[in-house]
Parts: sequence; structure tokens; C-alpha cells
Amino acid sequence: MTFAQCLKVIPMLVLPLAAVLGCREPDVRGGTMGSLTSHGEPLSDVQVTVHEASGSTPRPVGSAVTRLDGTFELLVVGASGPLWLPPGQYVCTVETAGAPVAFPVEFSKPESTPLRVSWTSDSQTLDLVAPSELLRH
Repeated sequence: MTFAQCLKVIPMLVLPLAAVLGCREPDVRGGTMGSLTSHGEPLSDVQVTVHEASGSTPRPVGSAVTRLDGTFELLVVGASGPLWLPPGQYVCTVETAGAPVAFPVEFSKPESTPLRVSWTSDSQTLDLVAPSELLRH
């Protein structure tokens, strides 16, 4: 293959690669940090959804999945960017996302979840504690 032929082939190889890399979803990070524990132990692979509690019906504002150490970073609904919680009243729902623990059904509904938070401008992390006696392993 001549040098001129190589120059013609290179764009055919590079353009598809660039298209694939350019279509990749960005790794969205940031937002209010938090943790989920039970009896002092971190709970991993749990979907945490934060709902604004003001008004007659709780409204979801963001969510995250807990890491191995139980920590998470909140993202806005749709995971398009970080969620920084403004001061206010919130309820948090949790559902397993492959975790070896099962939550009672009331934890998955904003109307009945016991996980309630008063977030202030001084709040740093959203530390949620699930009562261990309610969890089913």
C-alpha cells in the first residue's frame, strides 16, 4: 500500500471511532453528597430518591444509587446534572437495585417513608439511617 493510499484509508478508520466516542454519555457527577446506613453498616446498590415535601404531593427532585461504602451523590431527575439541595423539607424513598437487603414497601412510597429530612443552608451531607429491625436480609 502506498503512502497516498494510507492517507485515504485513515479517515475511514478514524471517523467511525470519533463518532462512537462522541456519542458516549458523559459521566455526570457532583451534587449533594450523602450516605445510607443501617445499624452502622453501609448499604450499597440502593436507589435513593429525594422528594420535595412542600405542597400536597411530594415531588421527586433527584436520585442516586449508593456505592459499596453506602455513599452517593445526588443527580437531578433524568441524571442530566448534579443536584444541590436547597433548604427545605424532603422525604427520601429507597429501593434495592440488586442489594442483598429488602426494604418494607413503605420505604418505597413518599407518602409513607420514615426517611424525612429538614435540609438547611448549613447542612453538609444527607445522612440517611434505615432502622435495622425493619430490613429483611
